[in-house]
Amino acid sequence: IQEEGRFGGPQKRIAEVAKESKSRGCITIPIFPKDESEKFQNLLKKYDVNFVTTQMHRVTRDKVHLIKYFIFFPFEIFALYKILRRINPDLTHCNGSFQIKGAIASKLAGIKCVWHMNDTMTLKPVYFIFNKLKGFLGDKFVAASKRSAEYYFPDNYDEIAILPAPVMTESFSPDAVRTIVEIDKMKGIKVVTVGNVNPIKGFDTFINAAVHINKVVDKDINFIIVGPLLENQKKLIEDLNEIIKSNNLINVHFLGRRDDIPSILKSCDIYVCSSRFEASPISVWEAMSMAKPIVATDVGDVKDIFEEYDCGLSVPVDNPQLMAESIISIIENPIRMAELGKKAREVAINHFDISACTKKHLDIYSDLINHN
Repeated sequence: IQEEGRFGGPQKRIAEVAKESKSRGCITIPIFPKDESEKFQNLLKKYDVNFVTTQMHRVTRDKVHLIKYFIFFPFEIFALYKILRRINPDLTHCNGSFQIKGAIASKLAGIKCVWHMNDTMTLKPVYFIFNKLKGFLGDKFVAASKRSAEYYFPDNYDEIAILPAPVMTESFSPDAVRTIVEIDKMKGIKVVTVGNVNPIKGFDTFINAAVHINKVVDKDINFIIVGPLLENQKKLIEDLNEIIKSNNLINVHFLGRRDDIPSILKSCDIYVCSSRFEASPISVWEAMSMAKPIVATDVGDVKDIFEEYDCGLSVPVDNPQLMAESIISIIENPIRMAELGKKAREVAINHFDISACTKKHLDIYSDLINHN
């Protein structure tokens, strides 16, 4: 059950795990809002996964939508309850602390619930409500990263199962795709970042790092931002463009929404994650799978993984100077660049491949069904 229809990391995980689970005898039926879910629906259709859409409002800063969230809250829970009674699943899998409707509907329907914590920061009222209700609702709690588990379960985080975002490493492989002509035409080193353009992604840090790099590196370098420029982020987009304009950054390129991410990653030399908050940053795992050297902020379990396997460079959040220095260190050492990419690919296959992540899902499901 997913209360957000707009496509993102959780929707991608749901679709890919549902596809992989079918061959293992587990049928997944995603339930989510119809509004803004066309991309999610299309991916599920592509994977031949049946789904159910319903009316669901989500927690948002939009006042009108937020008022509707509370007004329709009981009615939407009842609608979910009726859907669950009709489907009669063995269990439900709910995503996010603020997505409480699915957990309540599951409890009312007498269906066991896996509740998935897939962030590392939420609104204080949501955190408070979740902590008051978690003992009454979820039957099994899981987290997208150790940091998510520590955030929501500080007293027993080591008991929480970790379900990271998966990667289809066969598709995200340097050998599976071709490069893109429009990027190939750009001279020199290409540094790329991927994500919806919103404050959490820290693209201002990425662009300010570009400012520092342009001042000290005497090479052709292009900085590429891939992701949709959403209508509700006009102020942020204006601020980013102001940084670009005031620093005369002619080598920063917005490519907008793209569906050819593997090809884009293959066309570029270095991947950067500048996020302020992430639980299990799928864009980082995908870049690793594409054998890219990576500079990423200390979000989720990125730093722990990079340090344990020496497969990337981690920098503090909101520090464009250190981000720039790390990018420069890779640019100036081609041998190190190649080594980091090779190790990253190995770690992605061993730890984030869709097959391994799906097995973790199914093991948790089986344990809940058979032993509780």
